[in-house]
Amino acid sequence: MNVFERFSEFFKSQPRSEFEPREVALVGLGSQGQAWALNLLDSGWTVKAYVRLGASRLAAEELARIAKAGEAFSIRDIDRLKTDADLPRLVAMTTPDPAIGEIYQSYLSGRKEPLELVVLHGMAVHTGQLKVSRGHHVSMLAPKAIGPKLRSEYEEMKKTRRTHHGLKAAVCPGGSDDRALRALAFGLGFTSTNLISVDFRTETLADWLSEQTLLCGGVFPLLAWTMQTLRKQGVPERLIKEECITELELIASLIRERGPEVAFSKISQLAKAGASVFAHELERLGVKAAIEAQWNALDSGAFEKQLATQSWREWATRLEDDLRVAEHGEGTLGRAAGKRAGLTVLSSGAQAGSANAASVERGPL
Repeated sequence: MNVFERFSEFFKSQPRSEFEPREVALVGLGSQGQAWALNLLDSGWTVKAYVRLGASRLAAEELARIAKAGEAFSIRDIDRLKTDADLPRLVAMTTPDPAIGEIYQSYLSGRKEPLELVVLHGMAVHTGQLKVSRGHHVSMLAPKAIGPKLRSEYEEMKKTRRTHHGLKAAVCPGGSDDRALRALAFGLGFTSTNLISVDFRTETLADWLSEQTLLCGGVFPLLAWTMQTLRKQGVPERLIKEECITELELIASLIRERGPEVAFSKISQLAKAGASVFAHELERLGVKAAIEAQWNALDSGAFEKQLATQSWREWATRLEDDLRVAEHGEGTLGRAAGKRAGLTVLSSGAQAGSANAASVERGPL
């Protein structure tokens, strides 16, 4: 039995007292951070949120009003991560992945006391961006849902008086106190059977590949090109959206509920025939091989180099243009290009006039 299986078995065997509410620091209050804060507060936890001044603080104050948690919820400036004597030992990095390493080095790496860090995705550890100091440990609890979904499922769980919701999360117990990770998962509404034990590398590459070849890299280009073709053939706008977007949602729901095999068996014979012919053509054109090659690119670090050089941005702009044309027609392209040019000039001027420009692209805290 490996460490992940032992973690799962231990989670199942523990009495409920093992999962009693604790205290946690959340670094960042973006989409996931807000869901974590509200779920944990509703589960009886004490939450200390560390954010940057400005809009993030306003969002945190609004969250405090919604939570009505009183002393159980406090909002602090991120600089206090360096000095707070009452910083919880458990610190969840609920901030965008590219910023985690820089935030840790700037605010937490110098702390001498033991810390149990929790990341929401394996990327920072897998890529080496997050390297922790002696006495600090890193675990992963990665919900496989966006923040609003995590929150709505928790609310439904409470409304129906259940002890857990049905969402899944990937976990990697890397800390010195795995009980804290178990308690955190329980506080967010997860049950042991819905925790998928995996290492940082595997979670990162699986997340990247599914996004790049299917969820985003597959859906968005195919959606754009299909809608463009329908428009060129004179299909009415409202019908295009129904055929492409509404029915995509229906197919996705059927796959989620019944699984890919059963979902395929439920579609019409005509749809099966068309899907099979087109799948054969995609394979002939090398799409299946390209997906396998993409895994190798991710595993070898080639994608990380592309990410660092920003070479992907030109391709992203072209895809945005394709989607804009697909949804609004050819006439919107010129206006979009003009807006981009104006934003580029403004952005360059703003950066030139600022001596304190951030060295990394930071997400909301």
